[in-house]
Amino acid sequence: MQWSLYDAANGESWPACGDIDGDGQDEIVVGLGATSGGLLEVFRGAAGSIAHSAWIRTPFAAYDRANGETHPAMGDTNGDGRADLVVGFGTYRPSGGWLAHFVSSGTSLVFSRFARVPWSAYNAANGATWPACGDIDGDGRSEVVVGLGTYPTNGGWTAVFGDAAPGLALRAWHQAGRSDCNVANGEIHPALGDVDGDGRADLLVGTGSGGAEFVGVSVSTGTGFGATSWCQVPSGTRGSTSGAIWPTLCATR
Repeated sequence: MQWSLYDAANGESWPACGDIDGDGQDEIVVGLGATSGGLLEVFRGAAGSIAHSAWIRTPFAAYDRANGETHPAMGDTNGDGRADLVVGFGTYRPSGGWLAHFVSSGTSLVFSRFARVPWSAYNAANGATWPACGDIDGDGRSEVVVGLGTYPTNGGWTAVFGDAAPGLALRAWHQAGRSDCNVANGEIHPALGDVDGDGRADLLVGTGSGGAEFVGVSVSTGTGFGATSWCQVPSGTRGSTSGAIWPTLCATR
């Protein structure tokens, strides 16, 4: 990180990987926590190491001043063979639920549009968005699945957005959370990847604080996701006192 004042004040980081320039090597985009002013840092490989490449700021001045936390996800949303960037935001009451979409120009990431979770009650109460990118329908373009933050009594939701062709339009809702977690916390942390080898991205979800370290898998139906199967992190390996789980899926070339 190239920002010593932020490292000392907060230091939180949320990474995502994707091949922005199409050279076969992934870059790393790191989102930052609160007080970062909406910034993300881009790193590229250089002579066997990882080096700072650029800063990106979300064009949302009011949010950047109020919170500034950024949650990145990367995927080829327009089918040009290069990774684009979707940025989720932290809690922003009473007007949250936003995403920022950047497309790769081959050399940089250029802001394209905002999208928003169409749930006014959640956006007013919390508004945090946790995106993940993956090709759910097998058409060569990544869709965007957005996990939502804490929303007790009726949480556990993910919003499924289409790819860039229809402008990241909402496609479906999927309630992937466990019923006990949904009424206590409801936060969902998504990841996307092809777990069954059918060429379509499936959904892996972790639960938020109080979720007892459960991970859920929902297989793609081509338009959305089927029922969620759950497994629990073995008790001998648990290190979390909150029970929160942050899953990821690694792709192979």
